[in-house]
Amino acid sequence: MTRRDDGDVTILTLSGRLMGGPDTEQFLKLMQEVINAKRTRVIVDMGDVAWVNSSGLGALIAGWTLLQAPGRGLGPRRLRRLSVAVIPAGEIVRLAIPSRLELLEILNDVADGVGEQMGFEEDERDSVAIAVVEAGTNAIQHGNGHESTRMVEVVFRLLPDELVVEVSDTGRGFKLEVLEDPTAPENILKERGRGIFIMRLMMDDVRFDFTDHGTCCRLVKRRRPPEVEVIGSPGPLDDTI
Repeated sequence: MTRRDDGDVTILTLSGRLMGGPDTEQFLKLMQEVINAKRTRVIVDMGDVAWVNSSGLGALIAGWTLLQAPGRGLGPRRLRRLSVAVIPAGEIVRLAIPSRLELLEILNDVADGVGEQMGFEEDERDSVAIAVVEAGTNAIQHGNGHESTRMVEVVFRLLPDELVVEVSDTGRGFKLEVLEDPTAPENILKERGRGIFIMRLMMDDVRFDFTDHGTCCRLVKRRRPPEVEVIGSPGPLDDTI
């Protein structure tokens, strides 16, 4: 893990693993040094990082949060599609983000990477990412009221036949029975009210659990059954017994 200043740009080069403990402590220390030096542009090069777990992702989020000091803006950032090696199959991936809409891009990338690990096709990965980001948006806006000190927790459960995603906030919940139908003619032109409808279109199952501690949205995407290819044409039917 190294730091290099190139003009007004600071480049932090990471390698090996980013999996909590000394790895993340060193990264956050470097980020703090960059901030103390009043550097205005930062690039985090993760091209040589082989493994990242949820603790490592949390450190990246914390680093970006440190950069957003008064008078300092965040430029474009993206975690490129996670490879199969990043998230071992069968594990639970946990992610917690402050209630800030600009951090949903990170959630989108993690959801896409988990979908790839599950072996989903591109359209299925897109569906998972869209639904998870929509659930995260609802949690930030409606559950936590945009209060950045309140966290949105996301748990990905990679199971043999399905992916289960739980998005939790600390809000008081809502009444499902009073939700309007966004496809009704009188609601077509309304800007809001389509989130849950979209999630149900994208996923195989969408449920909500309301408790005294907050709201949990549970999303399920099942694996498609393998397609069977039939080669050649069937022969004539034989009625002989």
